[in-house]
Amino acid sequence: MNLFVTGGTGFIGSHLTERLRQVPGTGQVRCLVRKDERWLRGQTVDKVQGDLFSEKVIRNALEGMDAVFHCAAIVSARHESTFTKVNVEGAKKIVQWAQEAGVKKMIILSSLAAAGPGFGQPLTEENKPGPITMYGRSKWRMEQEVAALSNGTMDMIILRPPAVYGPREDQIFTLFKMMKARVMPMAGNGEYPMLSLMHVSDLVQGMMQALQNEEPSNPGVRTYFLSGPSDVSWNMVKRSAETVFGKRILGLKISSGTVLALGSVSETAGKLFGFHPVFNREKSREMIQEWRCSAEKARKELGFSPKMELDEGIRDTIQWYRNHGWL
Repeated sequence: MNLFVTGGTGFIGSHLTERLRQVPGTGQVRCLVRKDERWLRGQTVDKVQGDLFSEKVIRNALEGMDAVFHCAAIVSARHESTFTKVNVEGAKKIVQWAQEAGVKKMIILSSLAAAGPGFGQPLTEENKPGPITMYGRSKWRMEQEVAALSNGTMDMIILRPPAVYGPREDQIFTLFKMMKARVMPMAGNGEYPMLSLMHVSDLVQGMMQALQNEEPSNPGVRTYFLSGPSDVSWNMVKRSAETVFGKRILGLKISSGTVLALGSVSETAGKLFGFHPVFNREKSREMIQEWRCSAEKARKELGFSPKMELDEGIRDTIQWYRNHGWL
C-alpha cells in the first residue's frame, strides 16, 4: 500500500511516518515537506517539497497512492482568516486532488476542539459541536467542508483526538518545564475540570487502525473521537510528574476569573512587543473548560484500544525531553 502524508514533519505526523515504515507490506511512503525536514531528517521516505497549495506538486505526488493521511494544520495564529486558509481551504484542496487521483481512502486529523467543551459528561459523536476558539471553529468547518465533498468513491475517516502529549511535543512541553521547576499552575481545584488526554503512540495506533479498517460498501465520511485509556485530572498529572522528577511539585490552583485575566494580559503584552503568545485569551478560555470525549465508537468500529496509561506516558515523555536536552 502506497501512502501520502501531509504534516509529516510535525509532532504527530513524524511519529505516524515512523510507524508506517515499520508495518510489513507498506509500499512507498511519501511526505509533503515545506523547507525544514525537522523530524523526518534521516527517515527513508519520499520527501516532496511544497505546501498545501502547491497544486502541481501534490497532484503529481498523489499519483499511485492508495491512501492519504492529512495531518497538516496550524494550531496557533493571530487571525481567524489564517486558520481558515490552512485548516479549511488546505484540507479541501487535498481531498479534491486525492479524489481526482483515484485515492480510495483518506484519514483526516481533526480535534476535540472542533466539538467544543463538555459539561459533566464525555462528548460522543452524537453531540452537536460547539467550538469556542478560532482553531476549533476552523476544524469543525473543515469537517463540514470535506464531508460536503464526499462523492461515494473515497472512504474518509475523520479522527478527533483530545490533547496529545509525548516525545517531540512542544506546546504542552511548557507545562513540563514548569513542573521541573517545581510549580504547576492549575485552572480549577486540581480535580475538576477533568480532561481526556492521550499519548502520541495511542493516537498513531488509532490512525493505523483507521487505515486498516475495511472500507464500507458505500464509501463516505465517518467521524470518531479518540482518547487515552482513562480521563485524568491535573492532580493526577502532577503526581505522575512528581514520581518521575523525584521531587514535590507545588500545585498553584487558579480561579477561572484569574486565568481569563492572565490570558488577556499575556495577549496584550504580545501585541505590544510584536509576538503572539502561546497563552492568550483563547487559550485561557480553553483552560477553564472540561475537555472530555468518549472513544467507544472507535473501539467498537475500528478496534481502537489505547494502551499508554498516564504514569507510563509521562515517564516516556520526560525521559525523551531529558535525552534530547529539552529538560
